[in-house]
Amino acid sequence: MGLYSRINGLVTSTINFAKDSAAFLGQDSQVDNIKGADFTIQPQQSTHPTDQGGGNVIIQLQVPTGAGAEAFLRVLRGAANAFQVGPLSSGENLAWLGTAAPSTTNYTFGAGPTLTVTNVPTGGAINQAINGATVVQLTAALYYPITDNQIAFGASGNRWSDLETYTASFKGAIDLNSSQTIALGTGGTQTVPASPTPGLIVTSGTFSSNGTIDFTTNASNGFYVLDMSGVTLGATFGVVFKNGTATKTYTSSSVLSGSLALVWTHGANTLAVNF
Repeated sequence: MGLYSRINGLVTSTINFAKDSAAFLGQDSQVDNIKGADFTIQPQQSTHPTDQGGGNVIIQLQVPTGAGAEAFLRVLRGAANAFQVGPLSSGENLAWLGTAAPSTTNYTFGAGPTLTVTNVPTGGAINQAINGATVVQLTAALYYPITDNQIAFGASGNRWSDLETYTASFKGAIDLNSSQTIALGTGGTQTVPASPTPGLIVTSGTFSSNGTIDFTTNASNGFYVLDMSGVTLGATFGVVFKNGTATKTYTSSSVLSGSLALVWTHGANTLAVNF
């Protein structure tokens, strides 16, 4: 059965309900089957012989003026809200999931011209889940993994470029460097690799020339902790730390033996070393 409105014999595309009436478009109740029949709204479909694109479903809400309030698209479960979406006067479009009356602080998702927001009201938490299980939780005070000691922050090929904090407090074991070894032999130059970073410096015998650890290629900015316990110095030769044109040479066994070298390369041609 079709319902059409005609003017001068032509079918129009508009159905208007009388003002002040609570319009309802629905189906009769189903008493014979457990599941009611589906209700489909189908926009116009194209039958163009080569290029086809269907029409959109448009729900056009009024832009309020004066004391008028914003209108929302609402999906109800029984009489309770399940989903609502609508704009704010400031330009953002918001979506609410749940039964609460919509406000500017309890929306679930928000979006503006250059910003997308996931939100929860005061006292709530935002969970990030995989396969239905929460992996990470964000509250007003904390951002933490649900399972202890299971989630890495970054990966060997997907690293964060910078970490900036106001005041950082580190608790537990901190692995500053990998266990990679740089072998200086009895002298010569070894380039610090990009990844992983050096940890242990060793020699194969007494230096016959200076052994140079060169940070120039891969480490113009970095902080390194080096284990110097494997170094055997020569009578007149030692370890040279190098970053571009900056160098520092150490030939004292009392300084190097069994100690850690803290190396800071804070830009091209800059170098700070401490034992």
